[in-house]
Amino acid sequence: NLNLPDVVYEGDLEKVVKYMLSVEIPMYSLEDNSRTLLRYLPLRKEIITTILELRNWLDETPDISEEDYKSKVIPFVIHHRIGRVVRINSYFRGYPCGVWTLFHVLSVEAMNTEESELSQEGPTRVTLSIMEYIKYFFSCRNCAENFMKKVDSIGYLPSAPETT
Repeated sequence: NLNLPDVVYEGDLEKVVKYMLSVEIPMYSLEDNSRTLLRYLPLRKEIITTILELRNWLDETPDISEEDYKSKVIPFVIHHRIGRVVRINSYFRGYPCGVWTLFHVLSVEAMNTEESELSQEGPTRVTLSIMEYIKYFFSCRNCAENFMKKVDSIGYLPSAPETT
């Protein structure tokens, strides 16, 4: 039934984050991506704690192998399908749809958390994080290419805030 209401399930977002951390995002990119997730995504305390622990472990442990990383992340991952969207058509839905939902939630939360005035920092950080993830890590390459074509067609995206 494609007439389901547009509802975002917290469990679906958590599954997307878990899959991203265990399969899609390499170790060296975790710090930037986790910062955006932690700042703008409404996650349960245990998920936040786990992401922070993983990020701290990466900061404290030099020369981590891919095996070490996977063994640290695997207990965090729940191996079941991405919630409601999978039931519609598991070939075209699931993780890719969950990613777009996650990014929509991050963008909305970034706008909502910026204290009544629009700050370039919040939405820009989220936008750049989304673009980096899609361009370099998203396993659905066709989705990534189409997304980047759309971004290029816009012709203007805000740049990252400059630091002094």
